[in-house]
Amino acid sequence: TVGGDGIFDFVMTGITLPASAQLTTFNGTAQQTFHNIDPDNTYSIVGTPVPVGWDFTSAICTGTNTPTNITPNNGEIVTCTFTNTKRASFSLEKISDPDNGSFQFDLTGPAQTGIPASYNFTPSGTWDLSNLLSGLYSLSETILSPVDWTGSQAIACNGNGDNDPSGSVANQFEFTLNPGDDMSCTVNNTQDAVISGKKFIDMDADGQTVSDPAYKDGWTINLYEWGSETATSTKVTDESGEFQF
Repeated sequence: TVGGDGIFDFVMTGITLPASAQLTTFNGTAQQTFHNIDPDNTYSIVGTPVPVGWDFTSAICTGTNTPTNITPNNGEIVTCTFTNTKRASFSLEKISDPDNGSFQFDLTGPAQTGIPASYNFTPSGTWDLSNLLSGLYSLSETILSPVDWTGSQAIACNGNGDNDPSGSVANQFEFTLNPGDDMSCTVNNTQDAVISGKKFIDMDADGQTVSDPAYKDGWTINLYEWGSETATSTKVTDESGEFQF
């Protein structure tokens, strides 16, 4: 097995073979041996049904034999190998600060039922997907509301220690699901703070705008971090004298 362990049933035909067998894998493998096989007969072994959450990958036998047509020669040891691949799961936790707004997530990946998929958070919660094929996936976030939202769209994932991608969902965030992965990701949307103001001419020096209707456009407003002499951002007032960082 690839991606984990499981319990698998087999149906068999042919003299001296039991009608069925069940194998439980440990560390990805399990085996059973059948002795005193009559070389004058034909045998078959079929792994069925495939358990939920698994895919049939391959079934091969040594020599000229196939799983559905085993015709051993005198003294021949025939080995048949069945391989199943475990599907993956994906969980997305969405955190919003402040706790408001509406956010849409779109997931694409290998062709399968339910993919592509979309999910809306209003504003936080968890999105769980299971029974996913392994392969390359892409996740992106669209800010639905408020329309002027800006801020962090960071994502961090935990794929059982050996597959832990991180980045941003502002654009297409690509990650790989390996067989049997239980990938959990967290998106933290932290909205930017806003600093705004209005530039006006205080003609009567009273600190009020009531009697001073003359707002100034075209003035450069600089924003500094505390203790720094270098502006971190610069804005120019509009026709109403307003600016916003």
